[in-house]
Amino acid sequence: MLILVNSVLLTAQERETPPIKLEKISGNLYQILGGAGSNGGLIIGENEVLVIDAKMSEYSVNQTIEAIGGLTDKAINYLVNTHSDGDHIMGNRFYHPEEKIAFLGDQYFSTRPQLIHSNKNGNSFEHVKTLTKMLETLDAEVFLSGHSDPVGRDEIRKHIQVMVEKQLRVKELVSQDLTLGETLKEFNENETRLVTSIYNEIKGDQGDQSTTNPY
Repeated sequence: MLILVNSVLLTAQERETPPIKLEKISGNLYQILGGAGSNGGLIIGENEVLVIDAKMSEYSVNQTIEAIGGLTDKAINYLVNTHSDGDHIMGNRFYHPEEKIAFLGDQYFSTRPQLIHSNKNGNSFEHVKTLTKMLETLDAEVFLSGHSDPVGRDEIRKHIQVMVEKQLRVKELVSQDLTLGETLKEFNENETRLVTSIYNEIKGDQGDQSTTNPY
């Protein structure tokens, strides 16, 4: 079973985006194809609907909602993000924009140094850029994360500032030809994992390491 949503009035960018398609996998489980962003999923329960990943644009979200309405009149009560890449989460704000709430996953910690999943190609410099871009593009006022209490925009700005200061300090120590062990002695013990990630990124020239503090 394949459901295709067409619209008459499209912008040039929207015309270049494949239309949303709901492809039935089994039972009440569908794959959400097309639109701006990654593929997603849809589960129609007994009383409500769960959507997996949110596309990237308001147009694609509206197409998705329209397509789901062609299958069921049950309410979309749940939206789950598999991870925090933009092509999975940028559409979140268009489901309940009036709430002005963003879910960050592991992009923010308040009670411990930031965790960078280096073993999964995580990068501290990209982490800073992601949070900075988020504040520039989303008007969210409350940020929920996987391991901390809700915080506001000021706390996110402070977090970015702390990360940038730490990166600059590690860069300075690397420029002095300090080893990792010598560098770690300049930080608190609980910062070992984060500092190690930053040090290895700089020494390995991993990704764009331009460091600016917008706050």
